[in-house]
Amino acid sequence: MVIYRIYNKKDGKSYIGQSVNSFNKRYRGGDWYKHTHNEILINSVNKYGIENFNYEILEDNVSSIEELNLLEVRVH
Repeated sequence: MVIYRIYNKKDGKSYIGQSVNSFNKRYRGGDWYKHTHNEILINSVNKYGIENFNYEILEDNVSSIEELNLLEVRVH
């Protein structure tokens, strides 16, 4: 289970998310922009281009859903 951040290098905005799977499993090889259902991210990628986004894993190997939820709130 992971907490991740998708960062827009142009406007400085970030999306913090969580997954009970690895980031790559959730987003099939790290291509999050091809698989996300988040309309804000889709619109932002369309506006700024995928080359202006990075992603990073903030927390890895989280042991429980409760801890995952707490960590996601804490990093916001």
